[in-house]
Formats: sequence, structure tokens, C-alpha cells
Amino acid sequence: LKRFMIKTSVSGYLSKMQMAIKQTICKFTLLIVISTLIASQAIAKDNFAIFDTSINQGQIGIGKSFEDSVLYHESLEFGSSGEKLYLINQDQTQVAILDFCCGNSGLITQRIVITTPDRVAPKRRINPTNIKAFISDHGFKVGTSSSILLKKLGIPIVKKHDKNSEYFEYFTQNQKFALLSDNNMPSYYSIYRINKKTKRIISIEFGFSEP
Repeated sequence: LKRFMIKTSVSGYLSKMQMAIKQTICKFTLLIVISTLIASQAIAKDNFAIFDTSINQGQIGIGKSFEDSVLYHESLEFGSSGEKLYLINQDQTQVAILDFCCGNSGLITQRIVITTPDRVAPKRRINPTNIKAFISDHGFKVGTSSSILLKKLGIPIVKKHDKNSEYFEYFTQNQKFALLSDNNMPSYYSIYRINKKTKRIISIEFGFSEP
């Protein structure tokens, strides 16, 4: 009986030890995962290469004068007292919205939005172009798969969602980013809206945050 009690006691002790080891391993694994996510976000936040800064190979760029673009001509019709410009592609499936902010006479582009015509407010004057598609620096356009986006940019710094969409957000306040320091702006961001069903981009927005 004594031997049985000793054997049972040892067996119970070993079981407790195994359980404690498993719990420690689980906690350690979770810590590694959390640390990796935090590190990935920190890298993304200050990795300036992840940010889209122009469309169609620099034809329109953040911090650049639209007057220098090949797309500029005097017959263009602007909205919001000259602060916005709406452009549509050849087959009328995509719209690029340029925000110049504050009636800037130099038409320095502050923000760029790429979306679909149905998401543009009614009665906006949309200017036709000969562009086949509006494409960002990283090759993103309306219809690009979210898996391609994540592969190129990594985990979003902020991820939000509503009933039908997810929003992948990236931003930085690091003044080592030349676009910020050169233009005296506090922060830069990019937001990609993803359709939950199709897992594809339905709108792209990037540029300077509000001063």
C-alpha cells in the first residue's frame, strides 16, 4: 500500500509538472506572437517604403504641383473652390480624387483617393482622361486582392471594419520621412478599404493628414 501511495504521489507530481511546462510553453509562444506583431507594426510605422505617394508612375504625386502633371490642362473643372479635382478613367470604372487643400494656387497635391464612380457624391464635375486605370506606386488599384496588399505592406498599424468593409491603415509621424519634413506636415497615412466578401480593394486613400 505504501509503495502504491508513493507511486501515485510521484505520478501526480509528474502530471502537475507536465501541465506547468505546457502552460509555460503556451505563455512563451503567445508572448513571442505578441512581440512579433508589435515589432511588425513598429517596423511598418517607420518603414517609409510601404507608403504609396503617387499614381501612374508619378504622373500625380503627393507634395507635387498638379500643374506640372501631363494630365493638367486649363479646361479642367475643379470643385470645392478649387480645392478638389475629380478625374475618371477611360472605361469610367475608376475615379481619382485629388485634394489640394486651402485653395492653394500652386495645386500642390495633399491627398489622393482612388475609388469607383458610385462612391462619389452626386453632382460632382468629373473630368474625363485617357488613363486606363489609376494605379498606385505599389501596383494597387480598385480590384487588387487584399492578400497581395498584405504581402507587400505587412500587417496594418490599425485595422477597422464596418458591416461590409475592412480598413487597413498605415501611418507615420516620423519627420525623417522626407515628404513630411520637406512639406512641413505632421503625419502621413494610407488607407485601403477592402470588400469583406470579395477580399478586394474598393478604395485607396493616401497623403498628408490634416495639419
